[in-house]
Amino acid sequence: MNEHKHMEDDLNIDDDSMLDEESLFNNEYDSESDIIIDATIQVFASYMNNSHEPISVDQIKELLYSMKSQVKEVFRSPGKPLKPAVPVEESIHEDYLVCLEDGKKLKVLKRYLQNRYHMSLDAYKERWNLPADYPVVAPNYSKVRQKLAVDSGLGYSRKPKAKRA
Repeated sequence: MNEHKHMEDDLNIDDDSMLDEESLFNNEYDSESDIIIDATIQVFASYMNNSHEPISVDQIKELLYSMKSQVKEVFRSPGKPLKPAVPVEESIHEDYLVCLEDGKKLKVLKRYLQNRYHMSLDAYKERWNLPADYPVVAPNYSKVRQKLAVDSGLGYSRKPKAKRA
């Protein structure tokens, strides 16, 4: 039996009701996050039911994260301003930066934003109206990495220069 056909039978989902806004909001939710998770599950199930190509287990995680971030954008009302997890002024500390999306303390933002939210640094800065010089690496961590690079001779030629006569 086809793997997707088996999933379709197990899920037993009616595609007509998948993203029906009225049925989605008839459920009682404790938070906006619960709505987003439920909608993401419905979108994912619909995708899997209609997909004719097999998906590896590794691809499922990436697909779910991608769908969740897209669903989150759809459910964010255009008139409702974004609210960062912490005020922008309080997001920069000497030993860490605080992600404005979820409040997580990080030394480096780039990889976290890419893996967790599928977002580039430019998109992050634009989303939160951050200046171009907003740090994406904790200041102390940057100093440590710079010292390591200088100590190891990174950026310098390893051969001594010949003396001129």
